[in-house]
Amino acid sequence: MLQVHPMPMPAGYHHGPAVAAQAYMPVMVPHPVVPHPVVMRPAPQPQPQPQQPQPHPAVAAPMVAVQVQRSVCQSPGAQTTLFGHRKNGAWEGCYSLVKTLGKGCFGTVHLVKPRDGGEERVVKEVPFKPNMPRESVLREIENMKAMDHPHVLKVFEYYESVGKICMILEACKGGELQDLIAAHARSGLALPERFISEVMGQSLEAISYCHSKNLIHKDLKAENIMLLHQVDIAAGDRPHCIIIDLGLAEMFQPNLPRGKIYGGTKTTMAPEVMFSNFGPKCDVYSLGCILFQLLSGQLPCDPNHPEMQRRLQGCRSKAQERGIFLQAKLQGPDWRLIAKASADSQELVRRMMAPQETMRPSCDEALSHRWFQFARGSSAVIPAEQLQALARYRQHSAFQRALMAKVATKMSTAQTADLVAEFKDLSRSSCGGLRTSDLLTSFQSLGLTPRDAETAVKALDVDGNGCVEFSEFVAACIATSGEWQKKAVKVAWHEFDTVGKGWVENSDMIRMLCLSGLVTANADADALVRAMDSKGLGRVAYGDFEAYLEHELQLVDKAESALSEVGQVPASLAACGAVKCRGEEGASKLTLSHRRGVTRS
Repeated sequence: MLQVHPMPMPAGYHHGPAVAAQAYMPVMVPHPVVPHPVVMRPAPQPQPQPQQPQPHPAVAAPMVAVQVQRSVCQSPGAQTTLFGHRKNGAWEGCYSLVKTLGKGCFGTVHLVKPRDGGEERVVKEVPFKPNMPRESVLREIENMKAMDHPHVLKVFEYYESVGKICMILEACKGGELQDLIAAHARSGLALPERFISEVMGQSLEAISYCHSKNLIHKDLKAENIMLLHQVDIAAGDRPHCIIIDLGLAEMFQPNLPRGKIYGGTKTTMAPEVMFSNFGPKCDVYSLGCILFQLLSGQLPCDPNHPEMQRRLQGCRSKAQERGIFLQAKLQGPDWRLIAKASADSQELVRRMMAPQETMRPSCDEALSHRWFQFARGSSAVIPAEQLQALARYRQHSAFQRALMAKVATKMSTAQTADLVAEFKDLSRSSCGGLRTSDLLTSFQSLGLTPRDAETAVKALDVDGNGCVEFSEFVAACIATSGEWQKKAVKVAWHEFDTVGKGWVENSDMIRMLCLSGLVTANADADALVRAMDSKGLGRVAYGDFEAYLEHELQLVDKAESALSEVGQVPASLAACGAVKCRGEEGASKLTLSHRRGVTRS
């Protein structure tokens, strides 16, 4: 236990901005991790339907509705790279360098562009070192893979070569939150509280989701919050925040949510982390420090302040240095620095920065604070077609649903930006997604029978955890919308045609379908490939692949029409037809504000 003595601070004590760290550059220490499993479940068997639509002309037998589970045709120890995160070869084979963003002691970061077209991404090259072994780098990848939230950095894939791992990450072109805070501090302009509430609300939502997955970030600071795109604050642009750097993140058990490994950044570190005995609320303290910085332009505990520098210079050990930071945190910051902020924001930051862990709110409790409701004000609207499309998802074949589920993990937050708002408008829970119980109620309000509503929910909740997460939501949207499916087909095709030939041999396609887990056996894969190879050439071209998936979408529409004619489909769903694009003229809107109050942004 550290010996703590009262440390008086001068009346004029204040803190300047910290030196910005290189984005995407973590400090990592070994610790156990439990990756969040994703289990594909078989689709429910469809009920008998009148006037069955004609199958695809290339299919000699009825379409095979395959189970989505571990492929029996996958040999033990086989290396799965199709739609997987690990890729063979070097990243230079698939991406061209745009520019180098930065270099540091923890590696190099490049901005790159896919050679076959598409949006820019970031390559983070991390060399193996004694203080950063291969296992630690892989641990960060596993942590990111386990997180499925629009405000947590997405890792698309990684390449491993001699001595290093190269991660392909989402490009956050708005830069670090730290840079934005520093720029406003230099200009003497305060950030608008509405903007601050957006940033803090999104950050709390992301960390609440992490906590629901038993993960503590442990190194939250303004440098580890990125902006997805550039924002013009004066014009009222809304930010989209992304939490990065899960290298220090620590898994905990629900029945014993205490971390034991000291680590993080002292300026925003919770007092209990310094004692190596902490829980999820240490992240709330760190976010409170960021909120203080957003409101004042200064850190609440800055090592660059002259008084802190004087005290730190006399330290003879790390323990003494830690004790000085602990004393400053127990005493608290100079609250006069946020005196001009609203009373609600001041109350919230004081609660979040409470030195006593038990006095702090959880992320969900902080999000329910009236300051967020005041700042957000207006309720959002979502297309009625979106709920209807989710209900129609159950009509798709198991293969297409499995394919879209994998494609969804490959689509960036920027690509799915229109869906983020709809997802968050539908979400009413702390699980970071849509509670299946809420969806059951919503589907029945559209006119579905309880049995059909349950079937629709099971089709959406792929991993069966009682919560439809973001990628599962995206999968349903892209599968039920012709416009979205065109984008998704290209993403999926690139996973099969890795060299850009425009076609894939049938034998290779069968093998990849098996290895990916999209089908259960060679017979299922063979039936699918024969259906795609409409000309019988022994290979599947991009046009064949696209036509097959388009035909499946048409089958769903025909099945809905047939059921509607005999009165087995609610009028609301029958009228939906193909899903309209967001913002289309005449598209009906549905507000959920009367169901759950003010929505979060």
